[in-house]
Amino acid sequence: MSAVSIARRRAVGAEGAATAIVVGICGAAVLLGGGVVVFATAAAEHSRADAAADLAALAGSDVARGIGSAGDPCAAAAKAANGSGATLTSCSVLSGDGASIEVSVRAVPQGTAAHWLPLPRATATSWAGPPPS
Repeated sequence: MSAVSIARRRAVGAEGAATAIVVGICGAAVLLGGGVVVFATAAAEHSRADAAADLAALAGSDVARGIGSAGDPCAAAAKAANGSGATLTSCSVLSGDGASIEVSVRAVPQGTAAHWLPLPRATATSWAGPPPS
């Protein structure tokens, strides 16, 4: 028996092992990448909800203080939230003179991966008004 045939016999049991290892590594990389996409999408939705809540609270506070247009502060907050891609879920005027407002919003996904990922909708609460004395 030659040295080549002995080497072939020893290598027969290892055929395809590298392929299985590469497929396993690629599968793990795909799963890890999917997890990163889910967390990144959730973080982006939360940031968008925070921004929408801040803008809605500022718009409602401006109307409550008589800056800009007159009307209902919560209606102004709802309009600002809708313009930011969110839905106003609660609104309350905090002070007796109507200068402070607190809002809660819920982000509505638009054209992002969040509309097909199994994520809870991002919510945020914000307050705007004069500083406490």
